[in-house]
Amino acid sequence: MTFLQGKGTKEPNGAEFISALAAGNNVQLIVVACSSVVDCTTLALVAAAQQTGGRVICILRGQEELDISEKILGSNATQVQFVMGDR
Repeated sequence: MTFLQGKGTKEPNGAEFISALAAGNNVQLIVVACSSVVDCTTLALVAAAQQTGGRVICILRGQEELDISEKILGSNATQVQFVMGDR
């Protein structure tokens, strides 16, 4: 899949593709297991959930990862329900 941009083409990265897929299918519940802290894929899923009115559940290993993830997400952290557990 390519998107035209000017004279060249650009392939979407995985996060963009997943976000577009989730938003395009009006996904209401997204569950993601993070290996460490939230990353660009999680941010893209939060963006998709905002578009669809859905919610994101993020599974993290422990409190330290949760604290860092909340800082990374900033005000978007309210869109995410964090769960601690073994992914």
